Amino acid sequence: MKRIYFILLTFFPISFFSQTRYENDIDFIRKNCNQESLDKARKIYTELQAKQMDNSFDTTLKEYYEILESTGCRKFDTILFSAWEKDKVISKRVFETSFYGSHENYSIFMNGYLQKKEFRFANQENLDQGIDDELQLKMLKYIAAHSKSDLQKVIRVNIQKLSGQELIHFISAIEKGFELKEFQEDLISKSYHAEYAFDLNYLMTQLISLKADNSTLESILTDKKNIWDKENWSEKFWSLIRSNGFNIKPDPFYQIDDKGRKRYRVRAYISHLKQNKSIGENPLLFINYNLVEYKENALIEMLEKLDIKDIQIESKDESVNTFGARGTQGVLKIQTY
Repeated sequence: MKRIYFILLTFFPISFFSQTRYENDIDFIRKNCNQESLDKARKIYTELQAKQMDNSFDTTLKEYYEILESTGCRKFDTILFSAWEKDKVISKRVFETSFYGSHENYSIFMNGYLQKKEFRFANQENLDQGIDDELQLKMLKYIAAHSKSDLQKVIRVNIQKLSGQELIHFISAIEKGFELKEFQEDLISKSYHAEYAFDLNYLMTQLISLKADNSTLESILTDKKNIWDKENWSEKFWSLIRSNGFNIKPDPFYQIDDKGRKRYRVRAYISHLKQNKSIGENPLLFINYNLVEYKENALIEMLEKLDIKDIQIESKDESVNTFGARGTQGVLKIQTY
């Protein structure tokens, strides 16, 4: 998922607040609790909000939120409320002192939960700021105590938005406090809209445990075949399909063995790709992510010697955009066992 590509951003806020033009203002905010400090605090938050990145490793807002909360100045509560309502940033203290049991702030709390954004939990030590199992469960139970329909809305929106470990932990919180079966249709909807094989694998496991209808699960697997039937995920999903007796047909150019592994008809498949002009006679060849040279017009003979796990292609049109003139023949991406 996208989080793994942004891990260095975890360290961004530390240097950001100590080495930028905000340093003096933040020092003033830490030492004062008055209208001037509130104005400065609000101005900084507005600027940071405009600069924030839309990924889970952008901890800038969370770090700044923690600075404001650490001052103990209640004048900053309006900013902390807004941080939840607009940016889904919250801490245990703000939830328990300002939202829990407060009817007048309930609408603000609901507005935040329904934001189609990832969570940013302040004052917690997890590397992923979107995970706080204990607080998440408390907040969901608080919503449920007010309105079951509100709980359904909150769960539906967040299941659709979240991915990766955040999705797993959110669904785990549901399991701990409620009957997950009640939200089966939300899991099915998420499965049809899943962007990552990681998410789909987890969702399929949950739906199987909930005894969802086989025809529905087969429909999902068929519809999302483009995200799971490739690379290292293929074997895992074909094993799941075989162990549960799902009726999913392999593509015509490979068979699935007893262990869920693909066995390609290499000559027939490569010939087919050339005939329909997906690739040329001598496409770029990547084996296990490494560019490999081969003798001209000897591609099939080379591939037939490999124990191939998966074959993916970039068509000639796609590869020209990626590799320029070198990509005019398309790209073959091979993974071996």
